[in-house]
Amino acid sequence: MFLAARSLLARLSARLASGERVLGTKGIAALFAFEFVVVLAGVLAAQGLQNWVREREMQQDLEATTAYYEGELADVHAGALMWQAALPCLTDRVELVMNQAAQGIAVDAELLRPLRLSRAWVEPLSQDMAGRLEREQGAVLTSAQAVIAEYGNRTADNAKAAQRLWSQLRRGSTAYGPPGPADFVAVRETGSELLALLDEIAIGSGSLIEVAAEIGVEPSDYALGERAHRPVRDCAELWARGSMIIPSEGGVS
Repeated sequence: MFLAARSLLARLSARLASGERVLGTKGIAALFAFEFVVVLAGVLAAQGLQNWVREREMQQDLEATTAYYEGELADVHAGALMWQAALPCLTDRVELVMNQAAQGIAVDAELLRPLRLSRAWVEPLSQDMAGRLEREQGAVLTSAQAVIAEYGNRTADNAKAAQRLWSQLRRGSTAYGPPGPADFVAVRETGSELLALLDEIAIGSGSLIEVAAEIGVEPSDYALGERAHRPVRDCAELWARGSMIIPSEGGVS
């Protein structure tokens, strides 16, 4: 339309240049008004196309972020299940170490070998993205997902602290020679702090599992590389493997 109008103006200009009277004052005004409308329509169409492209890009960004976010929620659900399976074993071992320390008995270093703990984490959403997600799927679901993320990240922080305290229990073992009275006192204090952390992890991971079940967040296969992982089946497997994250049968390690 715009090109047609410009072509018409060009022909009229040529005829005017040759001395031919083709339009009166009203006709010229109407023609320029028409061209203005055509140009305005073109600008509006271009802006509309630009807005459509921007909205499409924002929607694609929201979909990609949502998919990644939901994947992380599934990972912390899997991590919570790993903690629930291993917690009784860890609690019993810490209590054993504390009881032996109370009697002044050195702990076998093999009982306190390094352990691999689940520390699955959810990357927090930006305020803008959280608002867009809430508008897309509703406040109830978005809030429940945020609760899962909060429990998961709190468990990850506690797991990091628990890893450090677990290592400190070796002070009461034979790993560094015969421990003394001060070592046994330190072990009991460390054990008490560790048990409190394990209690908090038990509550947090249990609550996470409940909320995830309510909104239909299934646990992931906790893939590391190309291999899926599962919780321990029993305490014997935990101590034999030195990890609460067990590779699933099959796959590539």
